[in-house]
Amino acid sequence: MGPRARSKTPSGSWGLGLHRLVLVSCLAALHLAVWFQRSIVLPQPYMDEKFHVPQAQRYCEGDFWYWDGKITTFPGLYIVAAAPNCILRAIGWSARIPCLVQDLRLANGVLFGAVLCPIATIELSRRLHPSTPLWRLSLNAIALNTFPVHFFACDLYYTDAGALGLALACVCILAAPAGRGRRRWLSAAAAAAAIGFRQTNAVWAGFGLGLGVLLRFGPKGRATNNKGKPTATAAEETVACLKLVWARRGEVLAEFWPTLAVLASFVLFVLRNGGVVVGDRDAHKPKLHLAQVCYFGAVTFAARLPAVAASWTSGRPRRRAGRAALAVLTLLCAACAAWSSLAHPYLLADNRHYTFYVWRKWLGRGLANRLTLAPVYAACLLWAWTQVRRSQGFLACLGLFLCVAAALCPAELLEFRYFVVPHFLCALLAEPATGWGAASTAACNLAVCAVLEAVFLYKPFVWPDGTTARFMW
Repeated sequence: MGPRARSKTPSGSWGLGLHRLVLVSCLAALHLAVWFQRSIVLPQPYMDEKFHVPQAQRYCEGDFWYWDGKITTFPGLYIVAAAPNCILRAIGWSARIPCLVQDLRLANGVLFGAVLCPIATIELSRRLHPSTPLWRLSLNAIALNTFPVHFFACDLYYTDAGALGLALACVCILAAPAGRGRRRWLSAAAAAAAIGFRQTNAVWAGFGLGLGVLLRFGPKGRATNNKGKPTATAAEETVACLKLVWARRGEVLAEFWPTLAVLASFVLFVLRNGGVVVGDRDAHKPKLHLAQVCYFGAVTFAARLPAVAASWTSGRPRRRAGRAALAVLTLLCAACAAWSSLAHPYLLADNRHYTFYVWRKWLGRGLANRLTLAPVYAACLLWAWTQVRRSQGFLACLGLFLCVAAALCPAELLEFRYFVVPHFLCALLAEPATGWGAASTAACNLAVCAVLEAVFLYKPFVWPDGTTARFMW
């Protein structure tokens, strides 16, 4: 699988800059509106912000030795918050930024939610789909960046937005055309920064590395028949790619060794640390949770349902999935639901999260309930596989789904936020939605965001101990 020929657009770099500006401006306006309302209704740290905000404030004060043992991730989020004050100290200014919760939320929503994530989204789209018009890629970027789970988390002081933006930036740089020196080191820096926000980003840096090798050193283009279907089998495509990469193994190492060094360093850390998390280890022990892949399939299909519906109504032809593949996948999903569907104590105890009600009302009510969803999981996963393979080929698709499993299956906790990065990459690797499909997806996303934001801010409830609780992802 190789990159398709880049189409010539009359707008050139000016047109790209305009699309970026419009994209960032639209998302910035949306995030500022949410930030303004949350600053009024919820001026105090909420949920995990009670850990993140004090930690960031200590960093802002220059106390880099303090660490809250409940925090599980590396300090990348807090280093970004402390950077302005570090610069002020370096140039001798006495003024300091106080790093209030409103300041931290604003920086998170604008810097990551409105700038880094959408820019990385459209840049990676351009790498993977160079012949698609910019206006269509921009609409798809808006649709993706208004994905309700992601959009909601951007305006809390959480690691999610930064982790997503840096993961996408890392994959984008690694998937770029070959570049010596600066780009080689930039990809390693992006991988280190992404891991610094969330450890599972090591998986996505590895995926970006594999995708970069495939794009630069793998077969250039795929032979197809008159119906657009590849003539080479998956085995033939794999063997051909491995032969080409092995023949140029010296070039591969020369191009990617800095990123390989970052990933190797992370592996050494995990071995020395005795695990991935840096704090609260008892509550975050890795357990095999294969049902997470099933949940991912359902979430990513539901997130793109408006675009799927638009493609059906527009009369575009669709290839029917093989019944045998669907049957086998249904059996596998049923096995995962029966023997590898876990319920973390946090899931069972915290009724502020929507996942609590998903488990309580259906998944946790017995094996029969879980098994009834196996055909749905199978159909969603097969749909996602077909979309990615049709666009990028077997190896890229296989790599994506292996990384999805590697990132999700060790997590016992069912959390919608865990599906954000794999959903973005799945959507970006697949063929972009039509203009109407992307627009309808964005409209539905914004409607869902508005409703859930209103519930979050204006429909709180009170726990028996008097604590005010709010519904959230």
